Amino acid sequence: MPGVTISRMKEGYSQIRNRALAHAFSYMNLIEGWGTGIPRLLREMKEYGLPEPEFVDMEIALRINLYRAAGTAQGGAGLEPESALKMHENGKVHAKCAKSAPKRDLTAQEIQIMDYIIVNGSITSAQLMEALNIKKRRAQVILRHMVEDGLIRKKGASRNTNYVLVE
Repeated sequence: MPGVTISRMKEGYSQIRNRALAHAFSYMNLIEGWGTGIPRLLREMKEYGLPEPEFVDMEIALRINLYRAAGTAQGGAGLEPESALKMHENGKVHAKCAKSAPKRDLTAQEIQIMDYIIVNGSITSAQLMEALNIKKRRAQVILRHMVEDGLIRKKGASRNTNYVLVE
């Protein structure tokens, strides 16, 4: 696009190509604001200790290659931002978490959530949003997947909903 360069995008410059689509996404709260995505991506990659993404200008398209840190598992365990909930001091999963773990590797966020529940007895989606600095929809998706995988169970309904470990 004319006037849009990779360096300007890294600084937060944005130019809307399809106004109807942009406003529809904004109305549905699927975007936070114009020009916030690339700077946030760069900031969070740095916060997690990951290599800076590679931006490939393909004339009519843009490809962004994201790389994991060398020697990390696919789940990204051990790569947590400073603002995230903290795991146990030794960095290991609590015994209660290991008992109910699914057949797949747990993500770092799932481990942090389970440890939070062990320490505090339960967690709400609002507590999760604040602790991991994520949006409401993302918190709901993570919690729903953990319930489906049998890691935690849902108690209560509506505003009184909280999540506890499966016994």
